[in-house]
Amino acid sequence: MATISENYSDIWLYHRRILVADDEQPILDLLLSLLDIWCNAEVDTVGDWTSAETTLAEKPYDLLITDMNMPGNADPSCVRRVREQNPDLGIIVMTGFPEQFPYMAITQAGADDFIKKPFPGDELRAKIVRIARESRIRHERRRAEEKYRSLFQMSHEGMLVLNADTYEIEDANPAFAQLCGRNHETLNGVAFLDLLVAQDQQRLQPWLRVCSQIGMGTLADVKLTGNGNAVVHTDVSATFIHADNDRLVYLKFKDITERIEVESRLADAAQKDELTGLYNKRSFQSQLQGSIARASKDENKIMALLLLDLDNFKRCNDTYGHQAGDKVLQNVGESIQRSIRSSDLGFRCGGDEFAVILRDTTVEASMRIASRMQDEFAGMEAYGTTMSIGVAPFLPGESDKSPETLIKRADEALYRAKGAGKNAVELATA
Repeated sequence: MATISENYSDIWLYHRRILVADDEQPILDLLLSLLDIWCNAEVDTVGDWTSAETTLAEKPYDLLITDMNMPGNADPSCVRRVREQNPDLGIIVMTGFPEQFPYMAITQAGADDFIKKPFPGDELRAKIVRIARESRIRHERRRAEEKYRSLFQMSHEGMLVLNADTYEIEDANPAFAQLCGRNHETLNGVAFLDLLVAQDQQRLQPWLRVCSQIGMGTLADVKLTGNGNAVVHTDVSATFIHADNDRLVYLKFKDITERIEVESRLADAAQKDELTGLYNKRSFQSQLQGSIARASKDENKIMALLLLDLDNFKRCNDTYGHQAGDKVLQNVGESIQRSIRSSDLGFRCGGDEFAVILRDTTVEASMRIASRMQDEFAGMEAYGTTMSIGVAPFLPGESDKSPETLIKRADEALYRAKGAGKNAVELATA
């Protein structure tokens, strides 16, 4: 007949050390005989509860098979104490007095199983096998959890575990805490969406709902709020997990901030004039068309186009050289940037020709800004040059919304400014 060690060799890896506690020598001898047949385990015996607890404290065991009715005031509290001190220990309680030691009281105290004396060997064997299987499952789950925890904690990529219903953080690894510049211990319980910029809070909720239906997904360039006003750009992947009765979301973050910054600098360089720092001619047409379209949608908004030209610039280059000419052009760029708001746009359209788009302005404010540019420029080293400006507002209700028409009106005003003695500001006629 096949022995239990042959049928369940993998299971017995989890019951290599067994302690048998009973003060009846015949029972001890029987159990030793059965265990010797069933498995190749290290088996020790004791005859009272005090010795059992002392032995368990001195040496690790996988399984305890114990009688309840032994010297040492055995009762359910003894089982509870052993369980508290040995949470992974398998415990099978034997008794010939089930009325004195009810099954429910013993199992509630922490025993894994209960058997009445006298008992058939097969019944005890079945209980031992069941506990061994459960021990194996716990061991494998613990190993899996330890592997997950190690990978989670040591990963260089930020990782989060969220509650799938509330999106509150249940776990965060150190890499994520570093990513968003926060204390690792303070992240648990925080609403994940609160860590995002406002625009991405609105993107994330519908995306997570879609991911919950298909189980996973990815989203590009999600912006975390970092230290101070810093923003960290990340690509995010989500996986929805069902763990026991919990629904969780596992998120992984890839920091793409450096890539975004490089791309932004390259895109900016493609649109900017290297000498003055203003936008270049390539971007002028598209920005002007977009500004006209926005102003056309709101009759309470006025935008204006300013065209600027340097007076006596050729004479400056001929007299002082191109290095001085470059300095003058830089001063024009600086005077424009000092005079306009962050919502306005300045352009170098070529040579000594410049343009400015003023958004959400008035005719009076446009003229003041033009004069301010002249004053700023006059306060710099100009090498005998001055600035002429033509101002063309785009008024509510304009029937002709073409950029070409607005440019023509501003150019005509600029021509009048230069014809009026230069260093002047002229307003375009309707």
